[in-house]
Formats: sequence, C-alpha cells, structure tokens
Amino acid sequence: MRRTSKRKHIYLIGFSGSGKSTVGKRLAVRRECRFVDTDKEIADRFDATVSSIFAEFGEPRFRCEETAVLNRVAGLASPVVVAVGGGGFERAANRRMMRESGIVVYLKCSIRELYRRLRDIDDRPLIRAGESRLAAMKRMLAQRRPRYEEADITVSVTSGTLQTVVDRITKRLTEYERKNRS
Repeated sequence: MRRTSKRKHIYLIGFSGSGKSTVGKRLAVRRECRFVDTDKEIADRFDATVSSIFAEFGEPRFRCEETAVLNRVAGLASPVVVAVGGGGFERAANRRMMRESGIVVYLKCSIRELYRRLRDIDDRPLIRAGESRLAAMKRMLAQRRPRYEEADITVSVTSGTLQTVVDRITKRLTEYERKNRS
C-alpha cells in the first residue's frame, strides 16, 4: 500500500535502551520540528515515574494513557518526532494511528548492547519477580520483535555515534519519502 504525504510525523519504536529519546531529540533538531517522548508525557501528567505508574495503576492503565498521548500527537498539524515507549507499538490501535499519521522507524539494537545500556538501571516495570534482567529482556524482545519489524524503516543502532545514527535515519527517511510520494 502506497502511503501519502499526509504522513508527517516520525515515530521511533524499539526496545527500552535503543536510544529512542536520545536519537529523537537530535533528529527533531535536524528536521526542525518538535520532539515528544510518550513516556515523559505520561510521567509528567501523573507527576510520577513510569515504574511508579505501573506499580500503582497497572500496565493496562499506562497503555491507555499511552494511546491517548499518541492520539493527541497524531492530530497535531505540525510534524513532530515521537519516541514511543517500548511496548507502545504492541496495540493494534496505536500501530494504525502511527501508520496513518507518520512514518514508523524501528531502532534495532542487539540484546547484548541493550543489556549493556540497561544493566544498571532499576526502573524497568515489566521485569518479573525472580527473573534476571537479561532473561526478562530476552523474553520481552522476543515477544515484541515481530511487531517492531512491521515498521516502515528499520535502522541498526547497535553501534555508531549519535550523529552516525541520526545520519542513518535521515538517509533512510529521505529514501522512503522519495519512494512513497503520492
């Protein structure tokens, strides 16, 4: 299916630690547009951390809030770069909304590199009690990978500087937009 130029937003998806927020901020500067981080939007709304929102209200409530943020962003007139939470692409409604309003870019990173980036961070809400961090990450990545791979564009972020990764994404976006002009 050919997608039209009305698709203006850039949605960055991928596992926690893939660099969606860091890359997204730099990409937004490059594209001269606003940056939105769905996790930060939700945390700010609740005046709490993502982990504490999961603990107090549960994952279903968090996912509803995430869908609301994505819905609001999808309706913005000006283009934005959006860092979508690691599980945000799991919901069919979210996938549809992102595809209709923008280009979805999967920041693909090896499990080894993700583990290196996240091993000392203790605020990951979906690690099961008694489960090792690495086992949890492997489980969640295996579950999410098929959805991530439905993205319009996949860019490897396992290696390279921030600038290199942004350059890769920019190049792929330019190619994609050229190929999919209506």
